[in-house]
Amino acid sequence: MDAAGVAIYPSGRILGAAVTPSGDVLEALLANPLFPMGAALIRKHYLDTACFTCPSNYAEDWAMWIQLALRGAFQFIGPEPLLDYRIHTASQTHDLAALDGYLKTIDYVFNLPTIRQRVLTTHLIKLRRQRTAYVYFALACKALRHGHSRQAATLLRHSLTIGNRWRPEVWVLYGLTRFDYLPLLLKRHLG
Repeated sequence: MDAAGVAIYPSGRILGAAVTPSGDVLEALLANPLFPMGAALIRKHYLDTACFTCPSNYAEDWAMWIQLALRGAFQFIGPEPLLDYRIHTASQTHDLAALDGYLKTIDYVFNLPTIRQRVLTTHLIKLRRQRTAYVYFALACKALRHGHSRQAATLLRHSLTIGNRWRPEVWVLYGLTRFDYLPLLLKRHLG
């Protein structure tokens, strides 16, 4: 991440502008992650009085952020980055067998009574589809980085079916999974 809060790859390629969430971020968090999960300061009171539970070891930090968003507003205090996040091949964020764990966490969060009370059912269905599609897309990108084009194609197909029909980048990656050189191309450009 550079000094302006813009995420970059080790190769220097820009990922995109940092998100600055403030206020009631519950619905935005339900659909997609807004920031690196470790990049926040939390009032000790919230952690001392909370009982954070999650049925899986995957996305448990996301489940905690959802539960915190149910308790109060978020406040962006940047622009200085709060952490430097390193992803390595042994981390859970790269575990391609994690799909069941992620889906269990999604089920748990979207079935919390407080979520069902706060968000209209029709909107909740849409947000759940967005989040599930995001998980399939993210795991597909990780599969591609590891050279697993067939697994990525399956994950991308699910992502398209569930809720990413109108995202061109999903279609482009899905089409490119047919070419054997795609993983090498991605490694060269993504660092």
